[in-house]
Amino acid sequence: MPKKILLRILWKVFRWSFEKLGYQRGINWLRSWKVSWVVVINGREMAVFKERAKAIEWEKKHFIRGGLP
Repeated sequence: MPKKILLRILWKVFRWSFEKLGYQRGINWLRSWKVSWVVVINGREMAVFKERAKAIEWEKKHFIRGGLP
């Protein structure tokens, strides 16, 4: 999710709304945001990335290595 708190709140509201509406274009738009992305696991910020894809890659590796919460 976005690092900045205001963007994070907006992102969560948009994401929830788009999912409820089944609006895939909206979800894709959220994925394209050019912001700093943070990986949050159990409410704890674990890592920050400039690219969303890098954040997802890190998160997958974390869980594969056995970093399950």
